[in-house]
Amino acid sequence: MRLQAASCMLQALIEKALRAKSFVGKLRSPGISKTMRACMSEERNIEEGNVTRQTTDKKAGSQQSTPDSYRDESPQPASANQPVSDPQDSANNLQSETIPQPEHEPQPQTTNMETHAQHLHKAPGGGWSHYLFEFLMLFLAVFCGFLAENQREHLVEHDREKKYMEMLYEDLKKDTADYANDTIWWKGAIRRMDTIMMEIEKPENERNLFLLYRKAGGMRSYNSFQYHDRVMQQLKSAGNFRLIRSKSIADSLNDYDALIATGLKDLEAQSNVIYQQVNFLQDKIFNSTFFHLISNTLVQQLDSVYRRHPEVFSLSSAPHSDLLQYFNHLEFYRRTCGYRVTFMSLLCRQATELIEALKQQYHLK
Repeated sequence: MRLQAASCMLQALIEKALRAKSFVGKLRSPGISKTMRACMSEERNIEEGNVTRQTTDKKAGSQQSTPDSYRDESPQPASANQPVSDPQDSANNLQSETIPQPEHEPQPQTTNMETHAQHLHKAPGGGWSHYLFEFLMLFLAVFCGFLAENQREHLVEHDREKKYMEMLYEDLKKDTADYANDTIWWKGAIRRMDTIMMEIEKPENERNLFLLYRKAGGMRSYNSFQYHDRVMQQLKSAGNFRLIRSKSIADSLNDYDALIATGLKDLEAQSNVIYQQVNFLQDKIFNSTFFHLISNTLVQQLDSVYRRHPEVFSLSSAPHSDLLQYFNHLEFYRRTCGYRVTFMSLLCRQATELIEALKQQYHLK
């Protein structure tokens, strides 16, 4: 009887093991999560361990010797009225008794993710003093941040000011170089006009026609000042004049720029108009065929032309009214050029003073 019960129980365990094996195969599929696999595997291990332990305990109990008082007693046969239990039912009952089911399914452990640490905000005292302390700490933090940001802006603005002044220093040096070159050129133009007017005033038979023709040909050329206002335009357009901490330097720059924009540029525009009128009247008096030979390198060719064709250089065919009008325009042009030279000398001196001020204020070289 016991052998039949044991065989039935063993057969039931084998079937359960096969079902567990097929279930484990399903757990290995990609659709099952890792957490479910772990829980089912742990449950299966617990069940197999309990069954093994119960079987081992039964075998050990059957091998123990019985007391002497019971050795004579033999097992009584079952009576006819006593019902015989079915081996399959016994195996199922034994299996249900020996395999404990977990009372509670394992729950995933959660971690407290609270980020507000109360122990970091323990202010002294309680009540209104606590809130006052929090307010003071918040106000101090905001105020310190404002001071740091303000200091950073000052540093950035000072760095930008230094870079602007370095570029302005280079522009002023270029301006002074142009003033020097333009002043030399315009002084030469004034001497040229003096020579022309002096020769026109002479009697016709005393005029040096070769010299007069050569100087008249030089009146074709023109020169204008190139203002290097790259930095000044940036300072004015972007409102960056506020970056200049020195009021004297800022005022001097404004005056310098205003003198060029209103004074020098107006003189240039006026002299340009007179220059065109002078050249228009000059075409009525002189034959400009050989004006391209007036340079120093070609003056010998011009001299040979003058010896072969002196009539080309003569002014006898020019009306006296045209000569007079040409003389008057030339005199006005000469005075305008004189004003221009004086004004450029003033601007050159002012630019030089600005260069020295920038060198001392910003330690430029």
